[in-house]
Amino acid sequence: MYGDPEAGRAWATEFSGHLVDSVGAKMCDSDPNLGRVDHDLGFVIFAKYVDELIAAGSTPEVVAWFTEAVSSKYAGCTSGEWDTLLGFGVVHDRANRTVSVSARKLIHDLARRRNLMEPSG
Repeated sequence: MYGDPEAGRAWATEFSGHLVDSVGAKMCDSDPNLGRVDHDLGFVIFAKYVDELIAAGSTPEVVAWFTEAVSSKYAGCTSGEWDTLLGFGVVHDRANRTVSVSARKLIHDLARRRNLMEPSG
């Protein structure tokens, strides 16, 4: 499927179908890659891009339920705290209920790839 120009569209249709039909997601009208699931345990909002999915929920229980609902069909699904988003560093401060995003990790990774950093050691 990877060599086919229609593969990405077929995958997106398949994945969205599972989210809507099996998980109960409501997709955003203005952006079909954004959605929300309302459940007795709380709610989950998510964004998907090709074969990646990032989600946040109102309770740890609804996040666990959502992860299980997605991984029941897609066995390679993994979950956990995310510390990067599109290459940017993300820090969760649960005590203050904040999420901070920093370009430091992105800049560091780009500099390392371009051999612009001093060797560590």
